[in-house]
Amino acid sequence: MLPSAIWAFLPLLLLAQAQEGRSQNEPWMAAPPTSTGIAVGQKIPPFKAPDQSGQMRDFNSIRGPKGVAIFFNRSADW
Repeated sequence: MLPSAIWAFLPLLLLAQAQEGRSQNEPWMAAPPTSTGIAVGQKIPPFKAPDQSGQMRDFNSIRGPKGVAIFFNRSADW
């Protein structure tokens, strides 16, 4: 029974190996390095944006005593 299990598993193993090698050899698969956002320590530009309730917010209205973490997402596919 063991040899038949090996023969059943072998094509899956070979397919996985082929896919791994293919992704490493195709340069178009790798995204070029890009500079996005601001650098650490750099001041953010002034902004205003609506919150989830529609109230306009700026940096000073959301900043707390320990600062703030802001995450901008271009889109969300719900």
